[in-house]
Amino acid sequence: MTFRITGIITALLFAVSATGASAYTEQDVAGGGAISGKITFSGKAPESVKIPIEKNPEVCGTGFREIQEVTVDGSGGLQHAVVYIDKIEAGKKWPKPDKGWELHQKTCRFIPWIQVIQDKTDLTVVSEDPVLHNIHTYELVPAGTNTVRVTMFNEAQPTQGYTFTKNIRMRKGNSVKVECDAHNFMHAYMLALKNPYYAITAADGSFTVDNIPAGTYEVTVWHSLLGSVTKTVEVKGGAKAALAHQYSK
Repeated sequence: MTFRITGIITALLFAVSATGASAYTEQDVAGGGAISGKITFSGKAPESVKIPIEKNPEVCGTGFREIQEVTVDGSGGLQHAVVYIDKIEAGKKWPKPDKGWELHQKTCRFIPWIQVIQDKTDLTVVSEDPVLHNIHTYELVPAGTNTVRVTMFNEAQPTQGYTFTKNIRMRKGNSVKVECDAHNFMHAYMLALKNPYYAITAADGSFTVDNIPAGTYEVTVWHSLLGSVTKTVEVKGGAKAALAHQYSK
């Protein structure tokens, strides 16, 4: 009995220690550096998916909803990729919005299409449409070469102005697929990260992650359709390190 109690206490202490070790600490960064570059795509971009709009045309529009996940400019710059440092325990403050993180539904679209939020924090979901929406979020969990969708929350928003808040707590992954069970043409993605060292690529594929403590980091490039790649980057104090990646088909 004594051995079992001791074992339980040890396990609890280990769990608490592990949880504490993973927490991110906001602090001043002296002599920080940056990572800057461009994410591109070569070859013919995948065609957009066109889904017929069959419900609530007075709000959602008519015809088809076109979903273009791979958006490339004339020079191959890839928009809406996310570049982030996964493992960094202390550094700059989170750029938290004044009203906190929000996801809106307007004209039967999720806004924004791609969003990065802080893991283990609140997300407020707002419906601006006078029709029923049913937001359904899935954690995308890597499972070998496949991805498993695990429901996070599933809630109806029956009226315009209906708002609710959920705490986002990732278990095994960091990416979230957002859908509407009432409108199959509504889609979006979120990344819930442990630290604020990330950037979403602009229309030309460019990005900058700044105020990074000097060190060597594993930096991940993520795209909702094209997948992820991780590269090692050394950041020197007061300097800008370069990172580039080209997806191809």
